[in-house]
Amino acid sequence: MIPEAEAASRRATRAIVDLDRIEANTAYFARLIGPNRHLIAVVKANGYGHGAVMTARTALAAGACRLAVATVDEGRHLRAAGITAPILIMGPISESECPSAVAANLELTVGSTQEVRAIAAAGRAGSGAAIHIKIDTGMHRYGCEPEHVLAVASEISRYPELTVHGTYTHLACADTLDARLTDQQTGAFEKAVAELGSANLPTGLLHVGNSAATLNSAHHFYDAVRVGIALYGLRPNPEWMLPAELLPALKLRSTVARVSTLPAGAGVSYGWSYRAAASEQIGLIPIGYADGYPRALSSVGVMDIGGHPSPVLGRICMDQTVVGLASAANVSVGDEVLIAGGQGAALGFDDMALALGTIAYELVTRLAARVPRYYVRGGKTVAVEDLSGLHEPKVSLE
Repeated sequence: MIPEAEAASRRATRAIVDLDRIEANTAYFARLIGPNRHLIAVVKANGYGHGAVMTARTALAAGACRLAVATVDEGRHLRAAGITAPILIMGPISESECPSAVAANLELTVGSTQEVRAIAAAGRAGSGAAIHIKIDTGMHRYGCEPEHVLAVASEISRYPELTVHGTYTHLACADTLDARLTDQQTGAFEKAVAELGSANLPTGLLHVGNSAATLNSAHHFYDAVRVGIALYGLRPNPEWMLPAELLPALKLRSTVARVSTLPAGAGVSYGWSYRAAASEQIGLIPIGYADGYPRALSSVGVMDIGGHPSPVLGRICMDQTVVGLASAANVSVGDEVLIAGGQGAALGFDDMALALGTIAYELVTRLAARVPRYYVRGGKTVAVEDLSGLHEPKVSLE
């Protein structure tokens, strides 16, 4: 618990995470794949910027039965928060990380015989290790090539301290309309799995589908699916539309820190890239690119103040942004500002990504740790996470 005064004095710039929406989005995917398959909630990169611990707890309560992250440290962070569900580490790990990963009961990915031996050594020193075999069917990034999967699986079988919990691959083009490469990848995956079966080598859960593939076709369900970006109500491809049931869970908000008059002919921010044609009212918003608000939105971004569009004027700074107040009358210091997400003139993260030629993944995962996350249920703040950790506040700013 944190003192009420401390909660009330938190930084005005904050991310609002709607746990009800994460719960509903998770339940949607649990229904979609059916009761006999596993829903793996991907909460890497601090839960895609939404906060790994709270989103993981919410997803597990709503129908996910497993979690996936990218690194050992991410997995250990969830364990330290008391989460006991199976956690898959999807990225490669170093030999030095193996003992701590095994001690935390994390499920590790292997893509080579060398990795198998390193994890086996750590497993012997502990109580064994759970692993997933990753097959590189076309991403050409990480995993064993299909022609080497028998060698990797055979190496695993030499070590009684290793248990195969899954076999998987990752699809390179599931978020495009061209299904040919996806079909080639799933074909290569199924052929490799059949070879393992013929050799009486275990495969564990078969999982292929990411958010895009899971939404595209039931053919990608297999035994489990790994859902990341869509769990947060964001599009795998910014040009796609999600099912109406999937809603974004994140809003970025702040308050007006200063209101002033910019004289005619005067410029604003670094470089004076914006100059006032006539005298105008401007507002200062305490958010910048160090918080994750993209500098590329300089002079093109729009915030919402009182339901009115307030355009970004000039260059976005590290910690501050100036907006125009021409269409937002009678703005005062302390007035609420919607920076991204939600309803209003501000862009949602998907539309912002489309405007910037990027993807929502990049935008939300760049939200800095110094931006506190306010976790909301039923319109009430139930927890706050800031640089000092996760707390249960006594006041609500939402």
